[in-house]
Amino acid sequence: MKTVLITLLLLIIIKLNCKGQDTLLLAQVDTNNYVELSTSLGYNYSPEKSKKKFHLIEIRIQRQNFGYGRHGGFSSLSSGFDIGINTSSFLIGPRAGVILGFGGICVGTDLAYYTDFKNGTLRLIPMMGFGSDRFRITVNPHVILTNKNYEPINRGHFNLTIKMFKLKKRIIY
Repeated sequence: MKTVLITLLLLIIIKLNCKGQDTLLLAQVDTNNYVELSTSLGYNYSPEKSKKKFHLIEIRIQRQNFGYGRHGGFSSLSSGFDIGINTSSFLIGPRAGVILGFGGICVGTDLAYYTDFKNGTLRLIPMMGFGSDRFRITVNPHVILTNKNYEPINRGHFNLTIKMFKLKKRIIY
């Protein structure tokens, strides 16, 4: 009886999700691909139980290739810097990176050098999360490459990035 009910429930769910595709809606989807130069603004929150919680502001310029289509993929090359808001001394972190996204999932990596002009540390920062060419929410663990004793911020952060201004945009095909 239990298998019959589960099978019946699955058939009902499948039936409710099976519907025709409206071809008029397909004609309204923007299927062009674009190249864009833009700026973005981000916020990094770096929590850790045993240490202080850090907040950083991220400013970037990025070159993106993207298309909306059905699922909307994008790739982005970017460079910029992080500025520490509540760090003990002035902290700046120049960074460069790449990120790829498709269907709302995005992955990428950054290389950042955090310094207070007395000490510095080079970090590889993989990014995994959700987003599009307009915004992203990612989790960014840090891999410390140099000067492991100098930790101006914690070993990872959560990131929210929003595209602010389009500087140049063109259709490529």
